[in-house]
Amino acid sequence: MIVLRAAVVLSVVFWSCRASAELPILQRATTPDALNSQIDRAREHIRRAGQGHIIVGQVVVEGDDDPRQVISQMRILKDGFFASATRDLKRPVGFRMHQYIPYELDLTPFSGEVVDVGTITMRRLPPIKLAPLRGKIVLEGSDDASAVKIELTSTSGPVNTPTGGTDPRPLAEWGRVRVPVPRSGLVSMDGFTPTYYWCTLSAQGYVSKSMPVQFLPRTGADLGTVTLEKPRRIIIRYIVDRTENGDFDPDETKKILLWGGERWKVTPDIYGWDLEFKQSDGKVAFSSPYGPCYLADLGDAELDEFLDIDESTASKPPRDVPLVSGHVYLMNQRKWDRVVLFRIEVQQLD
Repeated sequence: MIVLRAAVVLSVVFWSCRASAELPILQRATTPDALNSQIDRAREHIRRAGQGHIIVGQVVVEGDDDPRQVISQMRILKDGFFASATRDLKRPVGFRMHQYIPYELDLTPFSGEVVDVGTITMRRLPPIKLAPLRGKIVLEGSDDASAVKIELTSTSGPVNTPTGGTDPRPLAEWGRVRVPVPRSGLVSMDGFTPTYYWCTLSAQGYVSKSMPVQFLPRTGADLGTVTLEKPRRIIIRYIVDRTENGDFDPDETKKILLWGGERWKVTPDIYGWDLEFKQSDGKVAFSSPYGPCYLADLGDAELDEFLDIDESTASKPPRDVPLVSGHVYLMNQRKWDRVVLFRIEVQQLD
């Protein structure tokens, strides 16, 4: 893999107490307010983490290409300028763009709390260096795979932030590459950078799949055979409220219908969700991104057998608890400060 590295230190700007407006790079930015906003957000990330540095710079791409399509740990502004919090100045920061040479910004030559890394010039790969994608797509219960939508986006490369996360960006700025799928499901497309992409496969009425895909020089990537499944029907009867003595109140039993691949938000007053029902190979499994969250499998039973159960019974992460149709479960969702008793049934569609 060809990787460009920053080699020249253009300038170093120390944080001290001066305002963002005095940073030299703001004199070149065509959207200084947007860049200042990024700098302020980076400062807040550093304040919360108790450590870090701020890097500011500009990405330049070739021809009429849009620098906002460059994928990195931060959002790139329309004039190519950016600012981001970094955990340290030892690890690199990656910049990726479809059909461009991957770029890794070396931060070791720099010092200071606020660092102007200068201009990052992204270079297109010659066509002979681009790699192909191959694969076979199958829709469960159908011999026509043309309804499948395949989209690939470049991954960000190395991430160096105080939290290890990346900044959000609008979908329009992800540089998504659409891959056509014929009726036969045999996929073939050239023109990918030999690096990692994130691949999403979806079709109306089917469970979508997402996966990282590594393109190797010359040989590219082969998805193999990927089957999109019809979602399994999930019926949940559950109780959230407890009585004054701490028992679950059977009069508060509710029912909800979900589908494989969907997320369950027990009550609408939260910004996230409690459980996700991942489906693969015809099986449904628990998942939850919001910890701490714990489950207990109470077996093949009914809700009223466990109305007085202790919430500490739920002690395993959702991923470690098999989902069995007809079983009762206890969920101690500490993230949202609630305990849920539920019975689940999974039905396969004809």
